[in-house]
Amino acid sequence: MLDEVRKGIAEGARLVLGSDRKRTDGLYVDPVVFVDVDQHSRLAQHEIFGPVLSVRCRRPACAEGGTRT
Repeated sequence: MLDEVRKGIAEGARLVLGSDRKRTDGLYVDPVVFVDVDQHSRLAQHEIFGPVLSVRCRRPACAEGGTRT
């Protein structure tokens, strides 16, 4: 799963919650939230088994780099 998080970062998604590191308290990873996920990226196209949320904007203004609401 950590590899998937790292691939998401490498593909340009912005990590806003969590990290790409394993926890040391017995749990595997923190929940992870990505924004600005491209629709053709691995994060958008594949199911990741873990606490991962990918947010994509579908409004035209977002696709053009406008303000998200």
